[in-house]
Amino acid sequence: MSKAMSYYDWDLSFRRSISDDTPEEKEKVNILGISDNVFKDFLKKWKKNNL
Repeated sequence: MSKAMSYYDWDLSFRRSISDDTPEEKEKVNILGISDNVFKDFLKKWKKNNL
């Protein structure tokens, strides 16, 4: 397979296939299955404690 199929293309198609099954109002879920809001809150707390 060529390098044209990048990780971004795969991730985008994966997200699209998930969003086809779920209503648009639902929170976005990242590749780990964690909602984006929860993940962002975690990163903020981690930065505050570790920087």
